[in-house]
Amino acid sequence: PPADWHAVRGYQFAGLGYHSPNMELSHQARLQRAATGFDQESIATLILSGRFLGFLPDHYAEAFERQGRMQAVNPSLFHYHCQFVSLMRRSPAPARAAQAFAQCLEDVHRPGR
Repeated sequence: PPADWHAVRGYQFAGLGYHSPNMELSHQARLQRAATGFDQESIATLILSGRFLGFLPDHYAEAFERQGRMQAVNPSLFHYHCQFVSLMRRSPAPARAAQAFAQCLEDVHRPGR
């Protein structure tokens, strides 16, 4: 397995085809996309083919790793972090379902939880 960014460039890379932290990191690391996907499922399928390296969220790759179908390559070096934000309009007032969903997000992601 590759030990550094220079070594990774020697492998076929499967990356997302839309602006994302995945794309930003691949550009910054000068990884040439050999295959493009537009969702995590397509990137996972390309990785599972055995022909590509790519980035997947830990929670998504975990089941494949447990099954021995995928393995993380030097995750202390090859990783990135994502920050998610949720917004709701003020006016007109959001539907009750949207308000309930926002409250669930707050409850689950409250600091110190």
